[in-house]
Amino acid sequence: MSAAYDELVELLDERGIGYWANGDQAVRLDLRGEVAEYRITAGVEPETDLFQVVGRSPLLVPEGCRTAAAETIARANYGLRLGKFELDLDDGEVRFQVSQILVDDAVGQAVIDRMIGTVAKISADTCRASSY
Repeated sequence: MSAAYDELVELLDERGIGYWANGDQAVRLDLRGEVAEYRITAGVEPETDLFQVVGRSPLLVPEGCRTAAAETIARANYGLRLGKFELDLDDGEVRFQVSQILVDDAVGQAVIDRMIGTVAKISADTCRASSY
């Protein structure tokens, strides 16, 4: 296992945050917010030397709205300094992703904490805005 994965697990354990490990240097968190439960995946991609955090919205974009949603997501991504929104045109899933290049196989707990916090907040804000 990489140092970054060990940092992730140690941080979650210290905070008492429940997670599911899937055996490939990634964990899944299900965090409950005001509007919904948000699924967040965090982990290491050894082949690309990246640490990545992805938040998945529990809401799916209906098929007839995906073209308009894709334009909205392109506009939302313009100028973002950190992360990106993604829309799966096949099933309508909306994700927000941030990643960090690994340095000496590590990221640091403060960076991991901030990445997870950023994805959780944006996932919650996006879901809250789309529920109106």
